[in-house]
Amino acid sequence: EGLRLIGGGTYLDAELTKTQDEVDDGNTPTGAPEFQVNLNLEWDLRAVPGLTLAARAIYTDSQYIDTANTLTIPSWTRRRTRARTVTGSVTRASSYARLRSWPSGS
Repeated sequence: EGLRLIGGGTYLDAELTKTQDEVDDGNTPTGAPEFQVNLNLEWDLRAVPGLTLAARAIYTDSQYIDTANTLTIPSWTRRRTRARTVTGSVTRASSYARLRSWPSGS
């Protein structure tokens, strides 16, 4: 009670077909990472009614930036922490801290 874990993921096996002169057929489309995973954790602190601490991490796999599949951008992970207070059904204050890591694979 007071602890929530939410997550999800995507596996994408994208492939180019019917390209001009079939030059790039079978290659991966640009901007299509094979994996993307997210995880969220929220914790309601009993010691401070209405206060919730949260953390989130989102991983995005490397991806091609050209249809010939010769240029890539590395994978990355975004992380965010958050604290919020709620009175009744109204959020009174919210503060965020975002942490970025680029690339996550090195």
